[in-house]
Amino acid sequence: MLNAFQLRYRNDWQYSVLCEASAYINLKQVLGLDNRGILRTGKGTMSTAVVYEPFESPPDFYIPSLNLFVEVTHSKLSMFESYSRCSRLRTEDGRPLPPVSHLFIRRGKYLEAREQRRLLRTVFASVNPADGSILYIPAKRLERYPLVEGYEEGGEPYFAVPWNAAHWWKPAELRAWVLKEAGSCRRSS
Repeated sequence: MLNAFQLRYRNDWQYSVLCEASAYINLKQVLGLDNRGILRTGKGTMSTAVVYEPFESPPDFYIPSLNLFVEVTHSKLSMFESYSRCSRLRTEDGRPLPPVSHLFIRRGKYLEAREQRRLLRTVFASVNPADGSILYIPAKRLERYPLVEGYEEGGEPYFAVPWNAAHWWKPAELRAWVLKEAGSCRRSS
């Protein structure tokens, strides 16, 4: 049986697959990986098959050479549409969101990374076809941002991350971070 989240978004699964495929291709290009360098690890990643299993699953992708997990999220909204939607949302403590566009990450995905002790090794990829962007943010950084209620009717809270370059990495910044992290791992071993 499908849960409320799956029922709500079941007609968007093909769209989700396209966003996951976009992130997959982007990661391969930016990080110089071949098909064996990035593994699909999430339930239903890049598949339109219905998943009737518990809600949370491993992140969508794992890059063994970097010991890096990538969870893909996406938005159909443009930056302007996001601004309009954000104006009615409030944080968990009742404050209105700042008057800027935001991208959202479901708290459950963050908690799953924390519980599996991969918070420092997980990055979220936000694929945004309306403006043609793919942006990245380390999971640990989400702790800086407010949780909002009401993003999804009857759903769990989401982290609201302002949609601008001060908060999200472009692909080149992800690459620089990965190279820096890989270099520090080599020096410490």
